[in-house]
Amino acid sequence: MGDTPLGPKLYWRYLGFYFDHTLSFREHIRYYTMKAMTMVRALGMLGNSNRGVLVMHKCLLYCTCMVPVATYGLQLWYLQGAKLKGTIKQLSAVQRLAALWITGCFRTSPTGGTEALAGLLPMYILLKKLVECSCAHTATLGHSHCVRSVLELSLVGLDPAVSLGLGSLSLAIKCHLISPVKDAVGGCAEFTETFQVLHPEVEPGNRVMDLFSDCIVRHLAPKMSDDRYGDYIKQLDAVLLMVQCDAPVLIKGALQVSLAALVYQGNAKIAHIMVVGGQVMAPNAELMALEMSIATALVAGCSSLVCFMDSTVAMANLVDPSPHLGQGSFLVACTALWGWFRGDHCCVLHLWHVPSREEWKIHHNAHKAAKAAQIPLCPGYRVLFDFIWAAKEMAYWKE
Repeated sequence: MGDTPLGPKLYWRYLGFYFDHTLSFREHIRYYTMKAMTMVRALGMLGNSNRGVLVMHKCLLYCTCMVPVATYGLQLWYLQGAKLKGTIKQLSAVQRLAALWITGCFRTSPTGGTEALAGLLPMYILLKKLVECSCAHTATLGHSHCVRSVLELSLVGLDPAVSLGLGSLSLAIKCHLISPVKDAVGGCAEFTETFQVLHPEVEPGNRVMDLFSDCIVRHLAPKMSDDRYGDYIKQLDAVLLMVQCDAPVLIKGALQVSLAALVYQGNAKIAHIMVVGGQVMAPNAELMALEMSIATALVAGCSSLVCFMDSTVAMANLVDPSPHLGQGSFLVACTALWGWFRGDHCCVLHLWHVPSREEWKIHHNAHKAAKAAQIPLCPGYRVLFDFIWAAKEMAYWKE
């Protein structure tokens, strides 16, 4: 006011982000690039090509300490349609210096070769990977999360959409819009998996493991070199009601995952189920097959249920209903088991791990039945987060 000595600054720093009047974030990028460069130069004190830190540890130090600094606030400036050539060049210089330190190559070595020897993705692919992963996590937000109110109307949660949100803009404006919100919505379009943070089964004290932990027994196969391995295989024959489940996974091609479950009561087969699972990875596919087979077996009625599977991950996470990949199958299995255990506290669920290399009896039959099915993709098929991310990882390294 009047003759005040105060004047506007070129940049405004807030929560570690540097804003300018054009929102170009050039100062933000320059600051964190120089900070990462200084840190990389200081890493030379930890060792060289003759002694000091191992190559594997050097790469780990760079990925865990340098990359988060250099890419801090990446979602602010790495946008679809933005001009990023100069920015990527600055960050590539930082990674080149780190690659030379990791590998011990000469300073005149080509950048691509040193990055390949160090096991580092090129900077433009690394930035793309980090941004796509960040956008994909938008699909995992709870329905009460405040960020959902600025997304498209189909993604709005419990809170009403704001007036300046993406859902209130016209199609013409959206086509020319450059915004991290628009990129986040685009990253959610290919996911069909949903997460339920407030489901009753997720509440501590109401979970299956909290109430009926004594009713679930896990049997893990020992190592083949262990003397107990032969005795473990012999124990697999004594069951009352058997459930064999398997689900082979294909990442390539236009085929869906096939889920197979064989349900036996004594020596009599009472169910043979084949279901398509969409595009998922092995642990979630095994879990979906296990959930389907348990539900079928409980309908038949039993007091002791024995399940055979070749996935230790699915076995360990069967009764974990917390929000994570494949939560839908976990919730269905937990709900079915909760009612079964509550009806009769003498019910017991035995989970046996059967190594695939043994090709053990009926379990191998379930594996062959699931593998023989060649089911093409169809409209509306299920796609889980882990499958898409595995496919993206393969594509990144192919580039």
